[in-house]
Amino acid sequence: MLALRVHTQMGVAVDELMELAEELAREGNVPAALNLLLQQVVPALDASDAHHEAAVAIARVADLVEAQGRYEAALALWREQILPRSMDVPVLHIEALQRVAEIHVALEDYDEAIRLRCEDILPRCQSLDDPAVGATNLAFLAETLFKAGRLDESLECWTENVLPAFIELGDDATCAFACGKIADIHQARGEHHEALRIRLHEQIPTYEAMGDLESLVVARTNLAINLIARDAEGDLDNARIILEAALADAEEEGLPPAADIRTFMIKRGFLTGEE
Repeated sequence: MLALRVHTQMGVAVDELMELAEELAREGNVPAALNLLLQQVVPALDASDAHHEAAVAIARVADLVEAQGRYEAALALWREQILPRSMDVPVLHIEALQRVAEIHVALEDYDEAIRLRCEDILPRCQSLDDPAVGATNLAFLAETLFKAGRLDESLECWTENVLPAFIELGDDATCAFACGKIADIHQARGEHHEALRIRLHEQIPTYEAMGDLESLVVARTNLAINLIARDAEGDLDNARIILEAALADAEEEGLPPAADIRTFMIKRGFLTGEE
């Protein structure tokens, strides 16, 4: 519910109309939801100088539209309706820009997503003086570079910008996550030894020290996948042992990765499907 109680010219409460708009969007009637939102809800909020509340209201519907895979429609809402109303609130504006960048990634328009991160989002993050926000957006940039196939730039971003920022924040979980991403890039470049070294000596020990079993199971599974890709003498046997241990831990604790690990092992012939 919107914090501000506003009524339309017809006397209908805006929060009630918002509930109706969201319900219409959830039912798939996006045109009716947008018409209600843009013709009644937003004008009422704007008329009350509640521009930020209007941005929040539009964002709620934009999220529903995006969840249905209507990325172009969601993108139009963020660009044309939400961004202009969030200009004078830096945190809200950065969040809106982030969503725009994420939708461009979903559309595989990586160049625009990268441009937004570099030219619009990261400079604004610096003005916030919030290292965590800046580090998170650097990570998103590095990941987008990876998806775009720009592996060298992604590796440089992870190693020279993201990981040092996470280390400065003192967050072991994000550091281990970054190490995993760096290992992924080395693996993608065929640099199996370096990928294995990072997982064995940097990522996995961190998760072990943290006691984060789910992340540890995923890291060990990725280690096994790296061994299979390297395919040196003994690698397949070692991969099987690692996967069996990871699967046992995941199933014993009821962890979500269990199903994917089992499926992968069956596909690789490590399990019959009846075990």
